[in-house]
Amino acid sequence: MNKTMIALATAAVFAAGLAQAADPDAYVDYRKATMGAVGGHMKAMATRMKAGLDVPDDTALHATAIAGILESFPAAFPEGTAGVGKTKAKDAIWANMDDFKAKSTKGAEAAKALAAAAESGADMSEIGAKLGDLGKACKGCHEDYKSK
Repeated sequence: MNKTMIALATAAVFAAGLAQAADPDAYVDYRKATMGAVGGHMKAMATRMKAGLDVPDDTALHATAIAGILESFPAAFPEGTAGVGKTKAKDAIWANMDDFKAKSTKGAEAAKALAAAAESGADMSEIGAKLGDLGKACKGCHEDYKSK
């Protein structure tokens, strides 16, 4: 539970600081940093599982961090930041904000399901399936809202 609270508190602090940023380029930097963090968490979980590494199983920690990031992620796309800076974010995000928020929520829910499975002591096949679900949720959003 403490890991969950730390991840959520960290996301809240970043979101609060983000809301005060006046520079639209800061939003782009924030978005890149948070997606980099999500990617790092995903890679850590996948590498550990695929390679069978003898390291602590922090799957729940990684998944909880991803959920916290994705829950607040749409706030990083306020009006006036479309087309700002060097970014792969498509303008479709702002044109379809409700769908973008729904897909971010779907990703957060998939991450929470993965964390719950890991915390419950589920076997590796179930955890792997939940990681796959999270990957599909990420891909679904990227297909519509991220340029290649």
